[in-house]
Amino acid sequence: AALLAEQADTEISFAAWFGIGLPPALILAAALITVLVLRVPRGAAGLAAAGPALPEAPAAPRWEVIVVAMTLASTFGLWLTQDLHGLPTPVVAVVPVVLFTATGVLSVDAFRSLSWDVLFLLAGGLVLGQMLVDTGLAAWPVSGSAAATLAPLAFAFAAGVAAVVFSNVMSNTAAANVLVPLVLSAGAAGAGAAEAGTTAALAVALCASTAMALPVATPPN
Repeated sequence: AALLAEQADTEISFAAWFGIGLPPALILAAALITVLVLRVPRGAAGLAAAGPALPEAPAAPRWEVIVVAMTLASTFGLWLTQDLHGLPTPVVAVVPVVLFTATGVLSVDAFRSLSWDVLFLLAGGLVLGQMLVDTGLAAWPVSGSAAATLAPLAFAFAAGVAAVVFSNVMSNTAAANVLVPLVLSAGAAGAGAAEAGTTAALAVALCASTAMALPVATPPN
């Protein structure tokens, strides 16, 4: 979103991105549910055959459940109504941190046990993408290349395929932050291709989120 605002002069709010990302998310969810229904036998025996059972999480106090639910709803609501109150997305993201620490849901020990190496990995991807833009390196690989001559749909498709490939063998955050400046630069190099670059950047962001084959792709893995 920041790169689009800086390079393509295109502002995308959380609500707008939610509208873009929800349809493919629903399609992928429906496809996944269909595969599971068709391939995994029903009942406890089928689930046991599908894989080892996850350990049960300890029961949380009811007040913690209420605080987490209310915080989730309020944070999500503030993101979706950004056009009404004008609070930037990063500012809203601080709300759960403040509420969880103030109420004691997130303890000091829990904060210290966060996977800081993963956070550094994500931040490193952001820095790498920004450095590609600031040093002009993002424009070099695509200058004079055939990418700028592709039709917008073909360009977006190629960018999406590249995002899937790269984000399955490296952090999807790093992959997206490397590829987005490249496709924006390629779009800017084409004839009237500002929209093509923006479309390809959105394709990269969506396709990078499908990287689930290897653990390195995304921290939740």
